[in-house]
Amino acid sequence: GNAMFRVGTRRFAPDVMVVREVGRVGPKEVEGPPDLVIEILSESTRDYDLGEKRMAYREVGIPEIWWVDLERQTVIVERRDRSYQAEAVPEGWVVSEVVPGFRIRAEWLWQEPLPSVVQCWEALRSLKSGG
Repeated sequence: GNAMFRVGTRRFAPDVMVVREVGRVGPKEVEGPPDLVIEILSESTRDYDLGEKRMAYREVGIPEIWWVDLERQTVIVERRDRSYQAEAVPEGWVVSEVVPGFRIRAEWLWQEPLPSVVQCWEALRSLKSGG
């Protein structure tokens, strides 16, 4: 929530970020763009997030951005290659290409009631065992 990253004079506070290079993590902020950013879209910030913030994240070169759209029950995954490519994932596994082993089932995010940590862990563990 309070974690920030800085690129030049610009500062950002995404909902979730993953930084694999620990040396860039300072006591108050991360230097340079994170490897993965996850933003939860809300009615009050949707236009800003998908407009100005999306462009800013692309400009600073974040390799992978996930937009969790609870209203439309989909996860929009943007990955940078030569340009940004977007994929909408309404169900099934959302798998990070920049953070090895990081994945989540999209429908877990809007399932009522939410799945327990144990249920999620068992689903992830069954992937490793080939189930």
